[in-house]
Amino acid sequence: DNLARLGADAPPLLVSVLRVAADNIVPTVPGQVVFTDERAPVETIIDSLVIRYLLQQGPAGLPGLGG
Repeated sequence: DNLARLGADAPPLLVSVLRVAADNIVPTVPGQVVFTDERAPVETIIDSLVIRYLLQQGPAGLPGLGG
């Protein structure tokens, strides 16, 4: 249980979000539709955004790597 593993210094927003998520867990039933991002190009979109940013800004756009 991730909520139980949080330390006392955990950010309040994180604790709140984990409580809401834990309170809304619903078991899956075989045969039901399970939504995943396997068919969505999430990684491709993020990769292209990062590459485009780097091509425009160069290493100076990344703190710690020349910025």
